[in-house]
Amino acid sequence: AEGFKSFGNPIGGTANIMYFAAELLENSDAPSGPSWEQSYSGIGSIRSIRPVIEGGYVFTASQTEELYVTTRINAQGEEAWRTPLSDHGEATDLAVLSIDGISTGVAVVGHKSENEGIDGSVTSMDMDGTIQWSQLYGNPIGGINEFFGLDAGNPKLIYDECWGIQSNNQGGAVIACGTGIEGCDEYGIGSAIRSECNSDPRTTWRSLLIEFDSAGSEIWHRTDSYYFDSEEDAAATASEHVIRTEAGNYASVMDQDFGIGLLVLCVAP
Repeated sequence: AEGFKSFGNPIGGTANIMYFAAELLENSDAPSGPSWEQSYSGIGSIRSIRPVIEGGYVFTASQTEELYVTTRINAQGEEAWRTPLSDHGEATDLAVLSIDGISTGVAVVGHKSENEGIDGSVTSMDMDGTIQWSQLYGNPIGGINEFFGLDAGNPKLIYDECWGIQSNNQGGAVIACGTGIEGCDEYGIGSAIRSECNSDPRTTWRSLLIEFDSAGSEIWHRTDSYYFDSEEDAAATASEHVIRTEAGNYASVMDQDFGIGLLVLCVAP
C-alpha cells in the first residue's frame, strides 16, 4: 500500500479534480456534489495543485514512473497547457512564483538520482508552461554538534529528497527537504566505501531548507535536527512542508522518527 510524501507517492490512476465553490461549503450540511469535476487523460496521480493568483490552477502529476507533467487549467478545470518534466526526476510539489502578489512562474520540486546518490530537483517555467531553468540542490556542508565541520561529503552516498516548496514572493522560493545517508549495508563488507558510509554522521537524517532566487541561485540553506534533553545524538528528521507566513517567516513541518515536528524560522526583519 502506498502512502503520501516520503512514505511513497502513488503513480497510477487517472488525474481527477473536483471543485467546490465557497457557497457549497458554507452550509451546515455536506454538499451533495462538486461545482465541477474534470478528469485528465494520460496523467496519473496528482501530487500537488495550487491556485494561480490571476485565476485558474496549476498542478503536477505523474505520467509514468519516470516522467511527470505540470498542467495549467482555467477556473472551470479546462486544460490550457501541459508541460512534460523530462529532466526533473520525481515531482513532489509545486508553487506559483510571484513578486509583490503578481504571478511570475511555476516551480516544481522533487528529486532525482544523480551519481548513485539523490539530489533535490527544481524545474522553473513561465506562466505559459515554457521551462526556464532546471537546478539540482543538496549535499549541504557543516552543521552543529556531530555534524560540525562536515564538507559536502560523497555525492554517491548522500540522499537529498525534497518534498515541499513555497514561493518567497520575490520571484524565488524555499524548498523543504531531508538530507542523509542510508543503505550502507548494500556495499561489500570491508570495502572502503562501506567504511566511509558507516563512519559518516549523515546516516542520521536532518531537515534541510533551501531558498533560491528567480534564476535558481541559492540564497541560503540550513540543516536542523532535534535533540532530546537527555541525549547527545540527534534524532532523525526531514522537512516535508514549508509554509510562508504573512510576516515573511517560514514554518517547516518535519517528519521525525518519533512523530511530527514544527520549526519556525524568523527570517523577516
